[in-house]
Formats: sequence, structure tokens, C-alpha cells
Amino acid sequence: MILVEFIQDKCDLLDNYNIGDMVVVSINLRGREWINAEGQTKYFNTIQGWKIALNDASNNPPPVPRFSENDEDLPF
Repeated sequence: MILVEFIQDKCDLLDNYNIGDMVVVSINLRGREWINAEGQTKYFNTIQGWKIALNDASNNPPPVPRFSENDEDLPF
């Protein structure tokens, strides 16, 4: 599980989903700098969602075939 925050008008996007739903989320990565009282610089990252959709397993690409370790042929 990855924590994703939705802010402002994007919060309404979550109304159509339930806990446990498998979803695909489009995100932006945000970072910020913070200086504490001791003068130490800290960095924080946030994952902000801006689009969400149910995960449709039929859209997933087929798995890539694995090569056995005993294969003498190179895969290229």
C-alpha cells in the first residue's frame, strides 16, 4: 500500500471508491525543504493524486517470459 494524498477539488474523486478497491492513480511527486529550530535542513516528499480509476486487469500487458538459467542461447 502506498499513501497518496488528494487535495482541494481532487478530494471529490475519492467518493466513488471504497477501501480495498484496486485502483490506478495518476500522481505528481512534490518535495519541500524545511529548516527546524536547530537549523537543520529536512526534506519531505508528498505523493499527490490527480486522477483515479478502477484497475482493469484486462488492460495489463501479458507477463514477460522468463528464461531458464540453463539456457545456452542469449535472449538477444
